Amino acid sequence: MYTCQYCNEKYINKSGNKRTCNTCRNGLSRYNMTRVDMQDMHHAQDGKCYLCDRSIEMFIRGKENCGYIDHCHSTGEVRHILCHICNTLIGAIESDKNNIDTLRLAKYLTITKEVAHGHQEICR
Repeated sequence: MYTCQYCNEKYINKSGNKRTCNTCRNGLSRYNMTRVDMQDMHHAQDGKCYLCDRSIEMFIRGKENCGYIDHCHSTGEVRHILCHICNTLIGAIESDKNNIDTLRLAKYLTITKEVAHGHQEICR
């Protein structure tokens, strides 16, 4: 049993790394963030998805309410923590294969929402 030098979590050494737990090692290589940084971000968001306010937890991979670090795939810049659904949606929208005009999508969703909630119909 080892103690991570960044977060002080106890972990079993399966990777040959005797100083850093998997969460911190992966977080540092992907986002330049340790477990503590991710926990701080989660706390700053009140434990909720940045986009839909769904309650999320960190470090529970594969669970429905797991939080994911959202980042720009071209720059690597970390944005916020999202739930699985929102993270998947953003990934699909940003995919080069989909060629979605995000401004057009935002306008479309605004129009659709206004119509659905009984506001004046905008679409023709």
